[in-house]
Amino acid sequence: MNTTHNLKLIDGKFDPNTAAMLLNDLINSKINFHKTELFKNKEQFGADLLLSEQRITALKTLQIELKSIIEHAMIGEYKIQLNATINMEFVK
Repeated sequence: MNTTHNLKLIDGKFDPNTAAMLLNDLINSKINFHKTELFKNKEQFGADLLLSEQRITALKTLQIELKSIIEHAMIGEYKIQLNATINMEFVK
């Protein structure tokens, strides 16, 4: 059985607004995942999950950086080529 898998998630050329929408949706999904994990673990275990809090902060910083990049693409009238592959590996 193959224990390594590569899944092509995004592969295309987009106008800046569409690229921004797509990437922000992905980032927001990750932020919501970490918020849910924080809430769930605080409720169930009373745990303070510093890692999730740090990841949320990093993702919000990434959104600010993305906004700047998108603005530059718009000013230069560029399209944006996006390629994203998910690399999965089974581990024990």
